[in-house]
Amino acid sequence: MSKIYRTVFLIAALALVLSLAPKASAETSTIDQSCASGIASNMGLAGVDLSQSFKPALNRLNKVSVYLGKAGSMIVRISNSSGEFITSGILAGPGAGVSDQWMNFNFSAVEVTPGQTYYVHLVGSAGISAVWFYRDNSCYANGTGYKNGATINRDFGFATYGYNQTSGGNSNTNGSSGTTNSNTNSSGITLGTAPSTNTTSDIGSPTDVKAKNQSTKTELKTKIEWTKSSTDEIDGYKVYRKNGGSEYGLAAQTTKDILNATDTNLTDKTEYTYMVRAYKGDEESLNSNEATVTAKKSTLKGITLTAFENPISWTHPLVIAFFVLAFLAILFFLGWYIRDLRKAKVVKTEDPTKPAI
Repeated sequence: MSKIYRTVFLIAALALVLSLAPKASAETSTIDQSCASGIASNMGLAGVDLSQSFKPALNRLNKVSVYLGKAGSMIVRISNSSGEFITSGILAGPGAGVSDQWMNFNFSAVEVTPGQTYYVHLVGSAGISAVWFYRDNSCYANGTGYKNGATINRDFGFATYGYNQTSGGNSNTNGSSGTTNSNTNSSGITLGTAPSTNTTSDIGSPTDVKAKNQSTKTELKTKIEWTKSSTDEIDGYKVYRKNGGSEYGLAAQTTKDILNATDTNLTDKTEYTYMVRAYKGDEESLNSNEATVTAKKSTLKGITLTAFENPISWTHPLVIAFFVLAFLAILFFLGWYIRDLRKAKVVKTEDPTKPAI
């Protein structure tokens, strides 16, 4: 191959490397719908389902904020107009003696249809003191508040966040992957409940439970993984979580074929401890080992690869591998090019009268 062809090949290879480079994410989460002013009255969440309807203008939803007071954990769910839950998790009130405040529910982005009606549900267990603040229904024009499914002519304090997905992505719209706590929506299991006392050693406990912080700059997330139970005939797994001095509460549930779960209802720079149980019917195995992780947002700027929707860190193994391979490719072609230049120089400086050997 002549020098000119090699030069052209080098330029084409470098152009290919640059074209495959990770692109900076333009998908920044922003506020979409809200009722955020004049919120003074409140309604108790104990034993009821309070909800607020809204119509998104953006086609991706990844965060909901609600204005709460007092203490107690509750289920937070997002449903569509057909009553199907597209994501859910656990949310806690700010606490007894703590000022009323906005509480955030972060989750992996789900696809929504702009202009269609969706609902934010807060479902509290009996006995909790947490309240959701509201005002008259002039606060938000594209929806209203509900109590146990009946309209109450009020708007609750809420805000939704998201972005417009303009390129192909892998949004999880139904939670079937076992993440974001969404696979318990139709199971009748109440998230946040304490582990069952109906345990048996006949069901093998999951082993090698691990918890990893997978938070980005904008989203808190932990991933819990485990090795399957030695018992084949089980229904699935329940993931329990605690932090500080709290007791374990149900954080996620999967089928027996799914050996991981993602928790997104977290507080930044907070340590969480997880354990997993296998279950069959009403019976649960004994506790697995515990895994502890600190949820902490990344201080590195996220990027999005063309095959990924959510921002990933510059320290992600795929990103590191890409730049290592690109650097080696550049060194290889530069070495190749320099070698040809040296050969050409040697040919030019040789004595033309010297007979060839």
